[in-house]
Amino acid sequence: MAEQVNSSCVVVIHDGALVGEWYWGGYDAATPVPDIMSAMKSVTSAIVGVAEGQGLLDIADPASDYIPAWQGTSSASVRILEIMSQTSGREWDFFTDLFVVTNVEDETAYALAFGQSDVPGDHWEYSNHATQSLEAILEVAVGEDVEDFAQSELFEKIGMNVSMDRDSAGNPLMYRGLSATCRDMAKFGYLYLRQGRWNDQQVIPKAFVQESLEASSGLNDAYGYLWWRNYDGHSVLPSIPARTEFEGKMLPSASEHGFMAFGAFGQLLFVDPEEEYVVVRLSDVYDPENPFGIDQMDAVLAAFEAAKLGDGCDDD
Repeated sequence: MAEQVNSSCVVVIHDGALVGEWYWGGYDAATPVPDIMSAMKSVTSAIVGVAEGQGLLDIADPASDYIPAWQGTSSASVRILEIMSQTSGREWDFFTDLFVVTNVEDETAYALAFGQSDVPGDHWEYSNHATQSLEAILEVAVGEDVEDFAQSELFEKIGMNVSMDRDSAGNPLMYRGLSATCRDMAKFGYLYLRQGRWNDQQVIPKAFVQESLEASSGLNDAYGYLWWRNYDGHSVLPSIPARTEFEGKMLPSASEHGFMAFGAFGQLLFVDPEEEYVVVRLSDVYDPENPFGIDQMDAVLAAFEAAKLGDGCDDD
């Protein structure tokens, strides 16, 4: 099934062990998918969590404490946690956020220059450029290049051999652009399955992990702090191009207790904390009829659930 929906790789971890991995299209365990797209946002959440755990910032801080240009403006009261919950109220439109932001020379500067359209916390809107503003916040907070910090304080500690894409001005991208293998993302998922702990080290504070996986506002039951939740409640999807709201789970075939990082092309990291499974599916194939790739993700998880019931795995 995974090959039929254009997967490049699928990796499954259960009870801390690698129990299955499959590759197609020239990929193997050591070959990264060039861009995990918006699944990077969940990695950004982790980087923020590491910084908070080291006392370098507090997500309740106003972002303007780190972004002087926002001081004295209508964005002065936007908190870091509102950026992470997609309730910052920053100006947004579909074309600019999807096509313009991704092609300007300095994406961070462009993101910071937007105005404010809503009161922080009043409106949910999935925003690439608001997420990119976290790069400016983190750089000030950690006092060094954000990728350098992430490599030493997160990636290297859990054995992720990854790299972050940068814009033409040299800024690390926070909303997309991570080059990673399925195994890399499985390690990241396992870190969250263990609530931020790797071996005997608490890499991300347990309290931060738990908070980031709860509904971060009353506006979208399916969203935490740059993480998606498969909660059976009121779900709001990114407005690409039109806003979609519905009642129910984003991935009907998967557990409602699961949480996930996902991005375009059907990039998926799904963690089921009850059954202690981590499932990763990455792809470099874009389906214009299904830009989120939700159908592909659900098909992979449906096959996985069926394999669990049969106590085996289909190698298709």
